[in-house]
Amino acid sequence: MAKFRDYHKKSYVNPFFGVGRRGVAAKNRHRRGFGSWRNKLIFISLAIIIGAGIYFIFFSPYFSIKKIEISGLEKISYDELRGMVDEEIRSRRFFIFSQNNIFIFDEKEISDKVYGKYALNFVKVDKSLPGTIKISLEEKKPALIWKTTDKFYVVDWEGAIIREITQTEVREYQGNQSGAKMATVFDDSNTSVANKDKVLNDQAVRAVIDIQNNLPRTTGLVILNFVMADRSDSTLKCITGDGWEAYFSLINDLNAQINKLTAFLMDKKQEERKGLEYVDLRFEDRVYYK
Repeated sequence: MAKFRDYHKKSYVNPFFGVGRRGVAAKNRHRRGFGSWRNKLIFISLAIIIGAGIYFIFFSPYFSIKKIEISGLEKISYDELRGMVDEEIRSRRFFIFSQNNIFIFDEKEISDKVYGKYALNFVKVDKSLPGTIKISLEEKKPALIWKTTDKFYVVDWEGAIIREITQTEVREYQGNQSGAKMATVFDDSNTSVANKDKVLNDQAVRAVIDIQNNLPRTTGLVILNFVMADRSDSTLKCITGDGWEAYFSLINDLNAQINKLTAFLMDKKQEERKGLEYVDLRFEDRVYYK
């Protein structure tokens, strides 16, 4: 009787592939295990590198702010401005990070604070690695002096208050001669003011300066100061060294008024000038006087 062999139950190994199914599976498991550890090692290494980088950039002393340079100061106190910067450095940003770090320090914030407090043409704040803050600014130039409530202030060319000044500064601005170097305007309404308040428009400022510069040259008059009833008044009183007042209109042609006063005084003798109380130049066709 013939015998049959079942070849389906046998397992054959191809010598060119080396191992069987079980060997292949074991090898694959080994590879997967090695790959998993390698990925973990790479991840941990990257995490350490990133963490070290974050610490070095944001928390290490290397990038802490060590130097503050301020340029352009004239009348503003260095100590006062430096105090503002130091206060900003001590504060925190995003509730977590100290602004003592050059990358965290908010240059726009301190720029806005400085510009908001002082009368400036511009302020610029730059950061220089590894730890220097550079502040450059330009203060507004005073055009005239404003007196109200027994206090003196300097006003810029746009008619805004720059700051309060001392009596010593008043004398420095006005000079020691009888003719003041800088015009002084007295506010008869005695309205309180603060820095950056608008007390005059730019047209009124230029009118005061023009009278201050031109009237003594064309008439020989000494101008002591100017008076305004209030900020909205269109009349500017000019107090002369001879004891009388000239009334100018801030809405009419100023040069025409100066020319009228010059012509009027040329017709008056010196003795007649001293007897004057006022000369009103506010009307286009006439000059009224007493």
